[in-house]
Amino acid sequence: MRGNGKHSDGESIHRTTRRGETGHEVEQLCGTLFASLRRRDQRDKARSYVTGLLRTPGRKSVRNIAQMFGGSGTEQSLHHFISDSNWDWKPVRRALLEHVCASRPVRAWVAEPMVVPKTGEQSVGVVPSSFNDAGRVLNVQLSFGIWAASERGSVPVAWWLHVPREWLADSERRSRALVPEDLRPATLEGDVVKAFQAVLADGADAGIPFVLDATRLDASTVARHLTAAGTPYLLRVGQDTPLVVRDPALPGRDGTVMTAGQIAWASRSRRSPVTWADPWEDGAALHANVVAPVSVRLPRVRSGLRLLCIGGARPNSAPNIWLTNLTEQRLPEVMYSASLVRRVRQEGLEIAERVGIRDYSGRTFTGWHRHATLASVAHALLAKRLPRRQLREAG
Repeated sequence: MRGNGKHSDGESIHRTTRRGETGHEVEQLCGTLFASLRRRDQRDKARSYVTGLLRTPGRKSVRNIAQMFGGSGTEQSLHHFISDSNWDWKPVRRALLEHVCASRPVRAWVAEPMVVPKTGEQSVGVVPSSFNDAGRVLNVQLSFGIWAASERGSVPVAWWLHVPREWLADSERRSRALVPEDLRPATLEGDVVKAFQAVLADGADAGIPFVLDATRLDASTVARHLTAAGTPYLLRVGQDTPLVVRDPALPGRDGTVMTAGQIAWASRSRRSPVTWADPWEDGAALHANVVAPVSVRLPRVRSGLRLLCIGGARPNSAPNIWLTNLTEQRLPEVMYSASLVRRVRQEGLEIAERVGIRDYSGRTFTGWHRHATLASVAHALLAKRLPRRQLREAG
């Protein structure tokens, strides 16, 4: 309380939300997830920010969220809370992970890149890159989300912002963006593995497979990291991924180094139908694909792997190729795990973007992570409310 009897900005915002702008579910979940925030005003602002992400129309900028609550100084207060405050987002993410794992049976940890085009190069981590859907060099900010995926929907439980080497080598720019001193340069492949390792460190079940569309990455490097760590994984790989055939069913090729595309072509006569169920759909709808499983390994790595060469929709279309160390798992189960990448992308469009996961306009590393964390909390709340049929139709 101030001496003039008016409420502080955080209290003012929270009083507004309590008068009906937020429901019991928001209050209850935020009360649990924000318990690590020591000060009441921080917990109030976090709850209000999540409410703003859920209810503010259009772009979820700090300015637009502040306008929803009104009051002088609200925008400045929220901006400070996200970009310049000292609260730690990591315990909030751990609490979110625990909540999600307790509320649904997680079938896969799906890693999905998020590419945000930027007009300038001042936002943290932004560099010119061709890693985007446009297929040309653009200024982009690149991160990886780790999603807990299941038939009850998917929720992002962790984020890793890729900060390129040129950013980390520039001490002035690094200091201005509040990039941690212990953050070291890494490739995209290294960062996506670090993102998953961070989730494991927070208590995620290491026996649940890690699933990633690695067609725009060096899939061999990702697979080597995961194999060395003993992580169960399923990677969609590009046609040029080099592998060693160790399958006597491909005469004359056993022990030969071939690309994944060449192996898929050589094994096309071995494709047979695999039927698998998608519990997401009404009545656990059945799907059928023609699949040729081929035993392979990575060059200079002894561990055996399985390459799944899945026929395309048309006879001459490129196959869908997945590499996995789930060699003992039944093919229908592996096919379902692979389908969760599409499910995560669908929910990314329908829910994550709806709650403003891409809308952070600040320039600091810490602000980006706080916004991503609170947007993930909003995602969890909206995913619980949104009818499953509405999500399917959106896809």
